Amino acid sequence: MDRRPARQTQPDELGFWGWWSGVPVVTRHVMAIFVFLMLGTWARLVGPRVFLLDWSEVIGKMHLWRPVFSGLHPGSVSSGAVMTIYFFYVFGSQLERNQFLGVAADFIWMLVVCWAFLMVISVFVPFAIWGRALAMAAIQVWAQHNKTTPMRLFLITVPGVYVPLAMLAWEWIGGNGEFPIQSICGVVAGHLYYFLTATLPQLPGREGTVLIKTPAFLYQWCESLGTGRGPVGPSSATQSQQGQSVRPPRPGVTIRNGQIVDNSQTAGNPLSSGLSSVRNRMSGGGGYNWGSGQKLGES
Repeated sequence: MDRRPARQTQPDELGFWGWWSGVPVVTRHVMAIFVFLMLGTWARLVGPRVFLLDWSEVIGKMHLWRPVFSGLHPGSVSSGAVMTIYFFYVFGSQLERNQFLGVAADFIWMLVVCWAFLMVISVFVPFAIWGRALAMAAIQVWAQHNKTTPMRLFLITVPGVYVPLAMLAWEWIGGNGEFPIQSICGVVAGHLYYFLTATLPQLPGREGTVLIKTPAFLYQWCESLGTGRGPVGPSSATQSQQGQSVRPPRPGVTIRNGQIVDNSQTAGNPLSSGLSSVRNRMSGGGGYNWGSGQKLGES
């Protein structure tokens, strides 16, 4: 009798659903909302004006859903909307796997706080949808946590801290000189979040200052869904079995081999890994030119 263990199916062999199940849970659900709103508007499943942010409608007619859905709408079906979703996938996945490893509640709260900042900005900068800005906020948070990580954009390699600036320049050039005001608002929101959560608590006289704190109910909700609050992996399970407390890693660190490691300066290039993942796991024509001239979806 052949007693060799059964061969396990690898995620790459499962096609789209294998790739999709491998996307971190929060990033996956936000991407799903992005896609649903984009395609739902395009297919006229709902009127396009339903998702637009109009404060006169919000206040006068109590359309309280408008700020929420406008903040999660990437725009109409276009290359710009597709790239917004893709960049959120790349950088959101890296944040959730590194800086917010095992603390999905903190990652959700980061997005909520950045969304709240954008809604305040929208009072003075009246855009109808803000999904692109929310994606740029996540990119800015990643950039601040990975300031020296080399990132290849177009034909040049830049440190991670300059990635948002390079993307703004690319958007400005690709938009026929139209100033990327909404994306700049996203960078401002992301930087404000990073300053209040990572920079301010380390300033002299402000040590330990916490102005933005994830609500306890959000931790409990994530735990009830199985996403967890503390570090994931064998080390976490071992500590739990031994009765030791397991505290979540702070943003900027990850858990490797049971050790807390500061990866704010050493995280890998998410764009390269994202492209590699998509090319290995998905197939299809078309795509978008990026960097070396290859297109997404081509091997």
